[in-house]
Amino acid sequence: ANSELVIVQSRLLARSLSGTVGGEPAAFTQAAFERVLGRPASPAELEEAAGFLPGGEERFRGEKEKIAALAGDPADGAKASGEPSLRSPEGLVHVLMNQHDFITVR
Repeated sequence: ANSELVIVQSRLLARSLSGTVGGEPAAFTQAAFERVLGRPASPAELEEAAGFLPGGEERFRGEKEKIAALAGDPADGAKASGEPSLRSPEGLVHVLMNQHDFITVR
């Protein structure tokens, strides 16, 4: 879901994991999958994330001043990070939190 709770928590978790495992895409992806889904990422999931994470960072690097102006306090997660290296990890964790594993049909 795209509720404020999910968005804020995905940003905070991505920032925490990045601080723990660093910026290496495979390590970040494994840590995110294990924390959010409780399982390791498959080889195909690692490969896809390996293309997504660096590509997003490069895209945001070109707009560093623009995103820095829109960024909020890194501790609260209300706004996306102003750091280009964190924007894609925040997006990946948000996607994982929206996996069908969490959807409930009533």
